[in-house]
Amino acid sequence: MRQTKSDRWTLFPLLFAILLLCYYVWQLKADYTAQIVVRSDTPVWDLRDVDMATHYVRTRGGQAEFVPNAYLTPEAFETSSDIQTGAPEDAAQFYTARVRLLVPDGRVYALYFSSVDYTDSIYINGQHMQTVGQPGTSAETNVPQTTFVYYTVTPVNGVIEVLHQCSNFVHKEGGNPAGLNIGSVESISRYHARQTLGTAIILGCLLLLAAVHFMLFLLLKSYRTNLYFALFCLVLLLRTGVTGTKAVTALYPDISWYVTFRMEYMAIPAACLLLTLALGAMFPGLVQKQVKIAILAGNAAVALLYLLAPTVFITQALPVAYAAVLLTGGYLIGRFVLRLRRGLDTEHLIMLCALVVLVYVMVREMLYHADILIFPAAHSGMLDFGVLMLALFQMVAAFYGTVRQVAAARQNEEIARLEAEALRRDALLKEALHKAIPKEYLVVRGPLTLNTQAGQAFLSEEDLLLTPKEFTLLHLLMQHEGEAVPGQRLYEDVWKQPADVDTRTLRSTVSRLRKKLEKSGYIILNIKGRGYVFAEESAKNTL
Repeated sequence: MRQTKSDRWTLFPLLFAILLLCYYVWQLKADYTAQIVVRSDTPVWDLRDVDMATHYVRTRGGQAEFVPNAYLTPEAFETSSDIQTGAPEDAAQFYTARVRLLVPDGRVYALYFSSVDYTDSIYINGQHMQTVGQPGTSAETNVPQTTFVYYTVTPVNGVIEVLHQCSNFVHKEGGNPAGLNIGSVESISRYHARQTLGTAIILGCLLLLAAVHFMLFLLLKSYRTNLYFALFCLVLLLRTGVTGTKAVTALYPDISWYVTFRMEYMAIPAACLLLTLALGAMFPGLVQKQVKIAILAGNAAVALLYLLAPTVFITQALPVAYAAVLLTGGYLIGRFVLRLRRGLDTEHLIMLCALVVLVYVMVREMLYHADILIFPAAHSGMLDFGVLMLALFQMVAAFYGTVRQVAAARQNEEIARLEAEALRRDALLKEALHKAIPKEYLVVRGPLTLNTQAGQAFLSEEDLLLTPKEFTLLHLLMQHEGEAVPGQRLYEDVWKQPADVDTRTLRSTVSRLRKKLEKSGYIILNIKGRGYVFAEESAKNTL
């Protein structure tokens, strides 16, 4: 059922509202108008000329001072003779690292960063602030954890010293203190509030979409798109909850890091798998059978890998997950483009736009992890923008698909009602016919009725318009139902002449009768050497 032009025009306000919502969430989480990205090639970051009254600084890259394979207090670190400069995570799996921030004195600043995928004991200006997880000297004694960290600090002589005791046996990267957000208390509080609100909006939308489409599936179980889409939203919900502001960790502080880590990574191939199933059910023929099997098997294998493999290997194999997303998305986009020649329905156009945005966002994400930034300040929140847009656009497409299925179901119900009404009328007509004609003149076999008085044959209420010869032949065969009547006898009784005059006439008459009896449930068989038999179709193999 194609959408009309008027139907498409009614979609524009809805799609525009979705784009506004996604853009709003992106602006919340990116906050690039208030963000200043600063890089440094030394362990000392000079931020004295940066306006942090209304903006906050996001430090990226840079080096740190560190002592490998040792946990040192700030005092011990200051007097250590083993201090090196560079990226500590590249030199050792546990270490003590330090950076210094030069800021205008006499103000209160806020530091905001996350301890991601490793353990960390944090000191600010020599004071111990927090220990995230349990630092260890081996993988057996190391207990990783992840949480957002927020402190208000006062510089000492214009310096904020940040020291980390890190151990990382579970991730390919992490622990470098040269990556944090610093600004006024107001700017950082606003940043945190915007991050939290943006995540809350995404989680709320995904939860609502999952609930609505699961209910739609319960109402129309034949349309499995709603089930796949509900599960797709739940997978995205879990991944959003264990990334970004770590909503799951905030709600359940005791949850194992290994559980949240594997949830984050497994969600990628699981989402690809469910998206393929949803679009395959929504657009029959879109996904070729062999390709569908390959996509499902490939993503299932990646998900199993992320479930069982060591976590360090998983982080190194992250490009595999991104490749699965890009291959799946690229294939689906290609299939939609091929359909452009035949014209795309509204649902096709919606999903094509969403997939193009998703692939673009995933390419940006891959480049980001390769330390190649496209518009660095605007990177934050872009993945959330793409995921939310995909989910909401697919919601619209699935809604239109559901409406189409409901319309088809109603049409089938109407057809069934009309057929039932026709059967009822047939029964009434047959009853009236039987009452009007003496029973001795009627020969009835299921829906087939012969009026021997008038020489008429009816299939339900439809007159078969038999010729006199056809009627006589059919009546004779019905009188001997289930018995083989020789062709010679039939010809002599119907045409009143010897059978050897024209046998083709009998065969052609039988052929016409067969066509007229096709929907009656009865057949006329020619049994070699025996003759013609009139019988029910179900008895065909027993004769």
